[in-house]
Amino acid sequence: VLGALNGKEARVALKAANGSGKTSVIAASAVLWHMVRFPESLVVTTAGVWRQVEGQLWPNLRKHVGELGSGWRTTSNELEYRNGSRAIGFSTNEAGKFEGWHRQGPTENLLTIVDEAKTVPDCIFDAIARCQPSRLLVMSSPGASAGSFYEAFTKQRKSWENFTVTAFQCP
Repeated sequence: VLGALNGKEARVALKAANGSGKTSVIAASAVLWHMVRFPESLVVTTAGVWRQVEGQLWPNLRKHVGELGSGWRTTSNELEYRNGSRAIGFSTNEAGKFEGWHRQGPTENLLTIVDEAKTVPDCIFDAIARCQPSRLLVMSSPGASAGSFYEAFTKQRKSWENFTVTAFQCP
C-alpha cells in the first residue's frame, strides 16, 4: 500500500479488517513519509467522525514523531516538520468546509488520506476531487454496497490501485 503511494497522481484504496493497522501503521507511515519526502508539502487527513482522527491517527503520529528526533512540532490536529511540510487532521460532513486544500511546495504535493472511508459522505469525496490531491489514500473496513469507497473496488476499480487485507491475514 505504501509503495503504491509513491507515484504522483496515485489513487490507492485499502479495504482491511478492523485491527489490521490501517490507521496506526499505514496512515501514520504515509503521513510521515510524505512530509519528509516532499518539502513544503501538505497532508490532509480526514475520517467520517472526528473521534477517528483525534483518538486514533493523531496519537499514533505523536508517538512516532517522539521517536524520530527533533524537527517536529505537533498540536492536537496539526503536525509540522522542519522542511516546511505540514499535516492537518479534521472531519466534516459539509463539502464546502473540505474545499480549499491545494498542492503545495516546490514539488506541488498534496496527500489526502480518508480513514474509515465507508462512512464519509460522497459529497466529501467530490470536494476532495476538486482539491486535486497529488496522492489519495482511502481506507476502511468493508461496509455497505454503495458509496464512493465501495465504487473504488467496483465501478471505478480501473482508476484505483486496490488492496484487500482479510481478517485471516492479520494476527
